[in-house]
Amino acid sequence: MAGLLPLWTSGKLAILPNVGTLIQPLTRTQYLSGQPRPVNLFSHEDQADQHQSAIIANTTLNPLTGWGGRLAEKTAMLNGGATFPMIVAPAGTNLFSTSDVTRPLVPSSGLSGFTSPIINDPRYQAMQYLMTIDRQSKVVDAASDTMQRAITHTDLLNQALNDSTSVTTVFPSSGIGNQLRQVARVIAKRSTLFGMQRQVFFCSVGGFDTHENQLTPQASLFAQLSQAMKAFYEATLALGVSSSVTTFTLSDFGRTLVPTGTGSDHGWGGHQLVVGGAVAGGDFYGVYPDLTPAGPDDTGNQGRWIPKTSLDQYGWTLAKWFGLATSDKGTVFPNISNFTPQELAFLP
Repeated sequence: MAGLLPLWTSGKLAILPNVGTLIQPLTRTQYLSGQPRPVNLFSHEDQADQHQSAIIANTTLNPLTGWGGRLAEKTAMLNGGATFPMIVAPAGTNLFSTSDVTRPLVPSSGLSGFTSPIINDPRYQAMQYLMTIDRQSKVVDAASDTMQRAITHTDLLNQALNDSTSVTTVFPSSGIGNQLRQVARVIAKRSTLFGMQRQVFFCSVGGFDTHENQLTPQASLFAQLSQAMKAFYEATLALGVSSSVTTFTLSDFGRTLVPTGTGSDHGWGGHQLVVGGAVAGGDFYGVYPDLTPAGPDDTGNQGRWIPKTSLDQYGWTLAKWFGLATSDKGTVFPNISNFTPQELAFLP
């Protein structure tokens, strides 16, 4: 991760060790005695959903909503009268970005198969006409509005993504590099094209489920992530928004420290990275685990670290910096009241 080293030494990268899903603080003794813990630990799907939703125990919140979506819902007023979607998801549709009233806009979505210019295609004209009729039905009315907004917003988004002059920073040609390039281009147009003051973006890189032959793929994946995050930070510098943009990582879990042959198994607590001009970097926030197998931080004897920092503490620190009101933190992070301190010091 050589690309991130300059950001660490310049104080723009913070590391949060041993972050994970928790209902309440938990020791090894409490874990082994059956104290409350997240359901279906060590399951990719369940833990990815819990990291993206922050819904880890029974709650009145809709479990099909994510904390990014609820954050956008509660801070939408900060964008004034802007109608463009607050969340853009180059990685595709995801739980993190969804709320009861918020849906992400996916850059790869849109209309295809029409002639150019599209406005002259009879099929496009017919589709536009169909969206004006049968409006007396609430279902049809809602579907037509959703389709029309998607067409309008995708056209605006494509204008931003097709402007190669708005961002001159060179990004790596990896998947995560291309996604972050898209984000930088949208940020460059945030005022002139979209009228936005707050935005949330969701990018993704996979392939870390290294049960065997771990060293080569891990080295490649960490290099891709490092290079892309470095390029993105450099783009925010060039755009003059580095102190207004914070990039953070999120994952389902870390890997076991005790190897399984030439790889590793599903873990629990993992280390997260936070980058940005507002970040108090060059430091660790949280408690690094005792790496002794079967030691005080292990669930058993494989090096599955019980998190010392909860997802709620991590997310609330980010959300408060973004502009979430203290009165809304329990709606976005329902377990936050179980943890002290609730806010960490890596952001002001």
